[in-house]
Amino acid sequence: MFCIFRQLCSVNYFAHYFFDHQPENVNYNLGLLAPDLLRNYSKNQYSKIAINQSNLRKDDFSIGMAQHLKRDAHFHDSIFFNQVYSQIHPKAKQAFSDSGISRFWFGTHVMIEMILDSVLIEKHPDTLIQMYQDLEKSMNHLDIHLSIIEHKNPDQFILGMQKFLESKFLFKYKSEGLIYGLNRVYRQVGAETGDWQNSNPLLELSEKMKVLIIENLSKLHI
Repeated sequence: MFCIFRQLCSVNYFAHYFFDHQPENVNYNLGLLAPDLLRNYSKNQYSKIAINQSNLRKDDFSIGMAQHLKRDAHFHDSIFFNQVYSQIHPKAKQAFSDSGISRFWFGTHVMIEMILDSVLIEKHPDTLIQMYQDLEKSMNHLDIHLSIIEHKNPDQFILGMQKFLESKFLFKYKSEGLIYGLNRVYRQVGAETGDWQNSNPLLELSEKMKVLIIENLSKLHI
C-alpha cells in the first residue's frame, strides 16, 4: 500500500525505539525518533535534505536518523503492514464513513502505526519508561544536533520536545487517546475532517485492528 502522505505518516515513535535503540547511546536513540519529532514540532524549520542524507554522516544522531528512514521504508513495504491493511480495509472504510471522517485509507495507515505502538507498549512498559529517560538525557546536546540539520528555530523545537516529555502522551495510546492522536495527525497534514463527535465506530475499529496486529506481529521481521 503506497501512502500519498508517506512523508507525514510515521507516528509509531515507540516501535522505532523498541526495535532499534542502543542502550546508553542517547544521541543515537534521539536520532531514531528525530524525523517524526521534528516534523511534528517544527515543520519546515529544518533541512529535509540533511535528514535524507543522514546516512552520509558518522555522528550517532545522524546514524539514528538514517536507521529511522531505513525502518520506515521496510515497514511500509512489509508483509505485516500490507496484510493488516488489506484485512482491515473493508471494516475501516465503513467505520470512517460511519464516523463522518474522510480519507479512510490515510486514517487506517495512521491507526495501524499507532496501535502497533500501543501493543508494544502494553507488552513492554519498562522500555517506554527507558525511552523517555533517554530523551530527557538527550536534551543536554540538542543544540548540537539541531545545527547538523540546519534548524532555523531551535527554541521552537526545544519547546515542543519539552511538551512531548511532560505530557508522556504515549502512555495514553489506548482507546480515546488513540482517537485524539488520530485527529491531531489529520489536523497536522491539513486533511479534511468531520467533527469527530461520533468516535464509537473508530473505537470499535481500533479493537479489531489490535487483534489483527497481534495475530500478524510475527510477520514484522526486524
